[in-house]
Amino acid sequence: MLFYDEEEVPLLEKLLGPAIYNPFHTPAIEVGSKRSSELVILVHGWMSGQAHLQQFSDYLKNTQGYSVYRLELPTTFGSLENLIDEVESQLKAIDYGKTFKDVHFVGHSFGGLIIRGILARYKEPNIRSVVTIGSPFQGSNLAARLVDRMPILANLSWSVKNAKKIQEISDKAKINPKIKVGLIAGIKSYSIADIGETEFQMRIGVFQSVNDGTVEKYSAFGWNGPVIDKTTFKCNHIELILDKKVWKATSNFLQKNKFR
Repeated sequence: MLFYDEEEVPLLEKLLGPAIYNPFHTPAIEVGSKRSSELVILVHGWMSGQAHLQQFSDYLKNTQGYSVYRLELPTTFGSLENLIDEVESQLKAIDYGKTFKDVHFVGHSFGGLIIRGILARYKEPNIRSVVTIGSPFQGSNLAARLVDRMPILANLSWSVKNAKKIQEISDKAKINPKIKVGLIAGIKSYSIADIGETEFQMRIGVFQSVNDGTVEKYSAFGWNGPVIDKTTFKCNHIELILDKKVWKATSNFLQKNKFR
């Protein structure tokens, strides 16, 4: 069951989330109650922003008691290195390495690849776990289709044009094997009613296996390194971060290193 009112969420936002990066947004740590010494850092995906993770963030803070920090990153047009530099700037500002006993990273879609880049650069001993949700660790056939069908978008967006390079950089990142990793994949593709006939037609023939309408299951489970647990939900790519069952499973993993 989705934890939002279908009538209140515009179709474009359901598909992409707020696509415009807000450089004037000043992220702040939202301090939880019963788990205030544990910080969850949320990382949004491509053509999205921290506002798209608001409901997820509220659940982790208000229901589960975690302290939460939502990164705001220029994922649509920024290069992977620029994104990691921006993360470094924001994390230094909150001094998370000294302030919190345990730190967890949770990323949706492209956010999961960004997390791999973060972990390759940062070696803070208090980073305990990572959950990625619908992240294309083995690449995205849809990105290749976008380059073919929408060359203008590809040329404007470094992330789309260099999707294969990003995947290769992420895959080679050396991650501390002590960090507990959990992977979530969606197994419900989009229907014509979800995205309209034009978008639906663009996706025909893109996927060769079970997918969430954007990322195939095998790719979402393609983390290069030790994985403690992985699970699937009958959600499409955007529903994955709007579904309360996914939120609960994520919290379970952060607490017990298992989703169910």
